[in-house]
Amino acid sequence: MLQFRALVALLALLACCSSPSSSIDAGAIQADGGFDASPAPDGSQDGPPFSGTLTAGNTPLADWTLELDWAGGQFDVVTDTDGAFSTRLPQVDQDYQVRIAPPSGHWGHSSWLLNVGSEGRTDLTYTVAQDSLMSGISNVLGDPAISPEFGVVSLDIRPGNVSIDGLGFDFNTSSDPIFTFGEGGVPIESPTLLGGGDTVLIFANIEPQLLPIASPNLAASGCSQLAPPSELQAKTIVTLVVSCD
Repeated sequence: MLQFRALVALLALLACCSSPSSSIDAGAIQADGGFDASPAPDGSQDGPPFSGTLTAGNTPLADWTLELDWAGGQFDVVTDTDGAFSTRLPQVDQDYQVRIAPPSGHWGHSSWLLNVGSEGRTDLTYTVAQDSLMSGISNVLGDPAISPEFGVVSLDIRPGNVSIDGLGFDFNTSSDPIFTFGEGGVPIESPTLLGGGDTVLIFANIEPQLLPIASPNLAASGCSQLAPPSELQAKTIVTLVVSCD
């Protein structure tokens, strides 16, 4: 089940904008599977499971740290030599923010696991963006380039019965460019989604700050944000899910 699908359309850009090893998918995929994990940070052996793999393109990322923030504090989990991670979350029915800091050559990641039940989240895949991919998108879109001095917000819009053609949301801060993906996964500068295109709307070059969505047309469109406010840091992609009726 698709839990977070951030910038997933960028995978279609590999042929036009970047080397075959570049990809960006800040999504998390939940699937059935076994689980063998270390205890939760508080020593609990029976918390919700949290496991998966961290990659850049098809390359596993070993010894990388995933930071998880929740109402009770913050804890880390580190990937092994195969890029895999596994632990148990402290409590059920909690929201957890997953952060991956941006090391050299990559962009950071931030997304949410919402209302995690006893089944946890297992068999996840997080894929971080390489610098070369972001540069490739900038080359397609033209000026202004996507700058690592700023952050990027990806709205993963789940339209339901709402038509995506012309669907867009004002943001509470300036950003440029704003873009989505048309047919074939080509990036197109646009403040709204396009008929026949993808359902991801991306706001680039935003000053690092706390980012709630303050959109006057969000509720009017029959939509709502499914994530708490998130801190946007430089050279980081924050994924926020928007669900429509």
